[in-house]
Amino acid sequence: MARRFTHLIILLFLSLSLGGSSLSLTKEDVLKHILQKAKENEKKSVEFGFTQLTHSKKLDEGKTTSEETKEYKLIWLQGEPYLALVKKDGKDLDKDDKKKEADRKAKFVKSKGKDDDGSYDDDDNLTFDDLYAKYDFEMLPADDIGPYVFTFKPKTGKLEERSRTERVVNHVAGKFWADQNFQIVRAEASLLDNVKFGLGIIGNLQNLKVQYEQQSFEQVQMPAKLMVYFKAKIALVKTEERQIQATYSNYYRRPLK
Repeated sequence: MARRFTHLIILLFLSLSLGGSSLSLTKEDVLKHILQKAKENEKKSVEFGFTQLTHSKKLDEGKTTSEETKEYKLIWLQGEPYLALVKKDGKDLDKDDKKKEADRKAKFVKSKGKDDDGSYDDDDNLTFDDLYAKYDFEMLPADDIGPYVFTFKPKTGKLEERSRTERVVNHVAGKFWADQNFQIVRAEASLLDNVKFGLGIIGNLQNLKVQYEQQSFEQVQMPAKLMVYFKAKIALVKTEERQIQATYSNYYRRPLK
């Protein structure tokens, strides 16, 4: 979910101007072109796997209380992508970790398409057009990261909220960079205000920061780096604060059936 959520955000922050082009295209013309490329890239990217190295820290008011490193490999189970744990803190999995991973894999297969509480979430119904409609964009001067630089923020007024992810999306603002081919190379976003679930009884997301980079592999944009920091209060009493940094490598095509 996190990977898809992150992809949906960064691929849609596209309101571009063809500076220096001999073609007279409106912003809407360019947007349609970029959105189509983004949709095509999403379809292509599901045919590729990768290794994901994740370093996770548990924090208490910014101070590290524990940390661990996990290495995953993206595989496919019954046609669905699954991050399989292959190493922990640089070592092969021991007997207990292998059992936990086997149980997690079995649970994934059994509850495929369901959320953690067993209910169905409709995040997959959140389209590129839905997300683009939520934001206002401002173009900034080019910098050393990319020729196209934009900020984004939620539009004023009531925005549709059909899922927990969409509720969070409605409260984030940030910035992104695109290269000369209109491909996103970097994006960052942060939470503007608290997001409550179940009137704050179920949860209260107090802080969220995301930084994301991607790179081209076989002419497909793939994740390269991801940093997520969040702080949330769960069930009114428990505070969860974490920082997660992931790097991606060893891209490969999905094996033929």
